[in-house]
Amino acid sequence: YMSIVDIMKREMSIKLLIMFGTFCLMYFFINIIRTQNLHIIFYNLCLSLIMSGFVAFISFITNEKIGKADAIIYVLISLILNWQEMFILLCFSIFLSALFGIFVILYRRIKAKNLKNICLPFIPFIAVTLNIIIINNE
Repeated sequence: YMSIVDIMKREMSIKLLIMFGTFCLMYFFINIIRTQNLHIIFYNLCLSLIMSGFVAFISFITNEKIGKADAIIYVLISLILNWQEMFILLCFSIFLSALFGIFVILYRRIKAKNLKNICLPFIPFIAVTLNIIIINNE
């Protein structure tokens, strides 16, 4: 649902972020209870948060070409993925969005449409990659 909202409005509702954050926090605490290895959990969390910070930094230096909500979603996802999965999520979602962006540019060039201000929503690419990671883990 968050992907559809991002595609349609190019912004994210704080209510949706809170709901997603609540889910991620619940999963995180269940994982702590289930695993009972706090050292590994917090090691993964710290490395994942560093990668999420990278997205927040990109959001800041690009004047929110990648929005704050995208960075917040990466932070929340870092609660449920280990650092290797988080790295895959970061790289593959950026790769997918770049690949899709190239197709959009080529399509607009063929149709002789304006190439300025092409803006793609990023959350759908995060969602696709996250689903691939979850399916791969099962």
